[in-house]
Amino acid sequence: MWIEIAKNTWAEAKDEEEAARIRAKYKGYKKKQGDLTSRHFIVNYIEETNFYKIMKLSKHLSVKEATYSATAIKHGINNEPNIAQLEVLKALAKAIFEPCRKFVGGPLRVSSGFRSLALNQRIGGSLSSDHMINDEKTAAFDLDCDTYNNGNNAELFHYIRTKLEFKQLIWEFGDEYTPNWVHVSYSTNPKFNKREVLIAKRKGGRTVYEYWKD
Repeated sequence: MWIEIAKNTWAEAKDEEEAARIRAKYKGYKKKQGDLTSRHFIVNYIEETNFYKIMKLSKHLSVKEATYSATAIKHGINNEPNIAQLEVLKALAKAIFEPCRKFVGGPLRVSSGFRSLALNQRIGGSLSSDHMINDEKTAAFDLDCDTYNNGNNAELFHYIRTKLEFKQLIWEFGDEYTPNWVHVSYSTNPKFNKREVLIAKRKGGRTVYEYWKD
């Protein structure tokens, strides 16, 4: 079960007894530190308890899901976002993930979410990748409907393209009918959400990008 311990701050508890313990822990922290906002609480609690692993970014998306990386686990790479990056991930989850999940009608996989610098270097990602949240304003998710068979990636792509605000949207490989996955980035600064739409293709052993044409 998930409980909201502060505004937009969630924790997972296996039962009511554990939920009560977590709430008491938070209240004790407030009493000790004074009148804290949820943001301040997260900073201290993450450092002391690694709490971020059970924290939720939104109703249907945990930090664990948004930061999971088999490569990071295999190579022992720290892929933990800092507090500023967590706030941007929350915004992305609210503006993009939750509407997309509602659109497909069920669970939706984040195949790639946050990447630390070390992880991004390991997989050969772009130095300017929004997955790294370099500017502490813009974050990105790769979304894939195929994992849970809810909707399809082409429909998801067009839903985002026509209905949501975003910085960049990419039809990632696949064919003319459906992409292998959908990349979408979002900024907490509205002026950066310029709705750039691209298609990623492989040509001559490298990735090239073309602008989407209606």
